[in-house]
Amino acid sequence: MSERNGTSDYKGSIQVSSRRPIYGTSYNSPILNYKDDDFNFTYIEYQPFEYNDGQTNPNLLMVLAFYAYTIIGFDAETYAPNGGNPYFAKAQAIVANSSNAGEPGWKAFEGLRNRFWLMENINNPIYKPIRTFYYEFHRKCLDVMSKKTDESARLAGTSLEKLRKVHQDKPLSVFF
Repeated sequence: MSERNGTSDYKGSIQVSSRRPIYGTSYNSPILNYKDDDFNFTYIEYQPFEYNDGQTNPNLLMVLAFYAYTIIGFDAETYAPNGGNPYFAKAQAIVANSSNAGEPGWKAFEGLRNRFWLMENINNPIYKPIRTFYYEFHRKCLDVMSKKTDESARLAGTSLEKLRKVHQDKPLSVFF
C-alpha cells in the first residue's frame, strides 16, 4: 500500500501473477503478470469477507473476485481453446457491476490500462490470436516438448509469429 487515509481507507497497487505446471517436467510457465495501479479499498479490521456474485460488494472483494476469475480464465485457456470464456464472462460482469462505483479502475475513461480495458481486450476478437496462443503454446508445445521436441519447437515458432502480428496491429493494448 502506498497510502493509508485514516484507519480503514487504503490506496496502492497490486501485482497479479499466475503460473501453471508444464506436464512431464518440474517447470512452470507464467500465465499472467499484471500490475494494477488503481487498487483502492476500505477495510475495517475483522470485517467479514462475504462475496455475493452479481451484486455490488466492497471494492476489495470485487477486485479479488475479478482477478480470481481472470486467473482461472487464463489458466483454462491453456488447456482448451476458449476454455476461459465462462470465467472471463464472470470477470466482465464484475466490471459491469463495479463501473458505477466510485472506486477507480473499472471505467473506460480512466486510462488505457485498467480492469475495464483488460476485460475489453480479452473479449475483443482482434486479440483472439493471443488467446489461441495460450492454448497452442502450452498444450501443443510445452506440455509435449519432452516427447516431440522438433514438432513442438516448430509449433512454438508459429505460435509466436501470431503474437507478433497482433503486436504490430495493436501495440498499445494491455497485453503488450
